Amino acid sequence: MTYVSPATHDAVDGSGVARCVPSAGTTFLIGTTIVICTALDAAANPATGTFNVTVGDVTRPGEMSGNGFVSNDDVRYHFNFHVKERTPDNERGSFQLRVEDHRRGFNVSRRRERNDRFVARVVTFVAFSDDPTFRPGRRPKPNVDTVVFFGQGEWNGNTGYSFRVFAMDQGEPGRHRESVEVTIWDPAGNVVGDVSGELDGGNVQSKRIRH
Repeated sequence: MTYVSPATHDAVDGSGVARCVPSAGTTFLIGTTIVICTALDAAANPATGTFNVTVGDVTRPGEMSGNGFVSNDDVRYHFNFHVKERTPDNERGSFQLRVEDHRRGFNVSRRRERNDRFVARVVTFVAFSDDPTFRPGRRPKPNVDTVVFFGQGEWNGNTGYSFRVFAMDQGEPGRHRESVEVTIWDPAGNVVGDVSGELDGGNVQSKRIRH
């Protein structure tokens, strides 16, 4: 959350800026948080003021799936996911990523191949939204066309890794139209997988939710 700290003025010491807690740039939880701002003059006389910051839950009900790949040079990132609005048993969805590296080394007769794989074991957060500039070519129009979700899983069979995915459904065909962003971190917070771009194959598909 970004805000401007209140300006202060003292008849003797002149103008200044109050110090606030939580500070600007802090991530505020959903709900109402009281921000307390304090100013001191040169004699350490305090003045305090407060204001409320209210954060709403912008998550919209939705369901979306994706299956395709993004190419970066000769590295191909295959993805497969299915996520949905929160259910009573907290089964939010699934996600897998397979990285295939077929770049050739200096000796063209020897092929260096890399096959990394990430499998999500839990999706901890899903948020859907609707971008009015997108026009998925299906009627009736889905309630959502954009999703961000993250969680934890295994990288090449090793546990403790985390991931984040951002995907957009911009209509048919998905190839060279829709896009995904995927980032995977190891337990120490280092990025081990990172790709973003338009789909070179496959599709992202949102589903209309009826209540």
